[in-house]
Amino acid sequence: MASLDPYSRNCYHRRVKLTVTLRKSAEQALQTLSQEHEANNSVIAETAIMQFFSLPSPERDRHIRSMQANKKAYTRGRWRAAFWDAIFDQFWFPARLRTGRRNDFTPLTFAGFQVWFLLNSLADLDPEDGPFFVHIMASPSETRLKPNEAQQQFTFQRDDSPYDAAKKIGSTIFELATSIGALEIVQIPDGGRALLDYSGSHWMAENERDQDRLSLPIPIRRGDKTCLLDRNWILRQSNETPKT
Repeated sequence: MASLDPYSRNCYHRRVKLTVTLRKSAEQALQTLSQEHEANNSVIAETAIMQFFSLPSPERDRHIRSMQANKKAYTRGRWRAAFWDAIFDQFWFPARLRTGRRNDFTPLTFAGFQVWFLLNSLADLDPEDGPFFVHIMASPSETRLKPNEAQQQFTFQRDDSPYDAAKKIGSTIFELATSIGALEIVQIPDGGRALLDYSGSHWMAENERDQDRLSLPIPIRRGDKTCLLDRNWILRQSNETPKT
């Protein structure tokens, strides 16, 4: 069996010249490490890449998504756009359902929780270097949550990662919605998974391609009832008697 080690005998001595573009902060970090360890930039970069390669795939993916979001966030508007993209990812929204989003300060709903950005102040509504205030609120009719759970505000600094900010908001909503039975992840045919949002009566496939290849509708048992997953992402109750 061939070795998957990038430092195997077949490729250890090969050299490839690459040109990459770095942010100023990354270039400064590279120079600092080169001086600290008395090594050239190529050695430092190669060491970092090999250490990154050794991480588990989900952890590498998290770092890459965070960096991609950071690179997009060069203005406040871009920061908010990267935040929305990241939170859409967490709730498995397909690309075709993300279009037509309104003003950044208009609420969007995820698993029964509205999420929106607050303006900073009347004196300076959206200062370039100011923090971001994100508010989440459950439906006023939701009585299963404590007041401090149903409505929360988060503050993120301008240089915080929009990906990490969205992950914190999404994780909070996920935990609360799951605890009251408003959100559930289930297995679907062929090994895929679906996220069922009972508060919004819709569902999302973890892999966007699953929605197109599946034979829909799919019956999903929930307690003594059956829900159907249809092709329009609608989660509707069925009159069909659940099979035991």
